[in-house]
Order: sequence, then structure tokens, then C-alpha cells
Amino acid sequence: MYGSNGIATNPYLDMNSLDGQLTEMMKTQERIAIAAILQAQAAIIMNKEDETATRLQKDCTSMHTLTRNATSDLKEGLEGKAADSADSYLATTTRDLTLHNPITNK
Repeated sequence: MYGSNGIATNPYLDMNSLDGQLTEMMKTQERIAIAAILQAQAAIIMNKEDETATRLQKDCTSMHTLTRNATSDLKEGLEGKAADSADSYLATTTRDLTLHNPITNK
């Protein structure tokens, strides 16, 4: 049997049903592709989070070391009681530096 366009047709096949099934299958494939893209981007972001946390910890450590060495630098620039006062203040004051990671996994 041939249809009006000259293409063989099968009276037992419902083309509308097949077309609907094809559309649903394509939508499912698209959802799977979008989910894979989102997972890849999430992995990239988590990697950036880890890199940033490592860099912030390294910066925090170097800044802490810098402030510990500031006493000797201040003694060179100050004299007398001002140098002693600055030295004792910096020795007794502990400051914990906390650098917050702007990329967080929430």
C-alpha cells in the first residue's frame, strides 16, 4: 500500500504513536545529557573549591609567619619603652586568622 506521497505505508503501524514515542525518547536522552553536563560542572566547581581552600590555608600560614616576625621589625623601628611595649603586646596577643572560602559546597 502506498500513501498519497508515494511512500509505502503499513496500516498496522500507528505513526502518531511512534512519533510520540520518538519524542519521549529524545526528551529522555536530552535529560540524561543535561544531567551529565551538570555533574561535570559540579566536579569542576568542587575542584576549584579544593584549590581555593589549599591556597587560602597557605596564605593564612604565610601571613601568620609574617606577623610573628613583625616584632623584630618593630624593635628596629622603635626605641625604648615603645619598642618594649610593642614587643610585649605582640607577644601576648594571639590573633587567629581565618580566611573564608567563597566557594562552598552547600
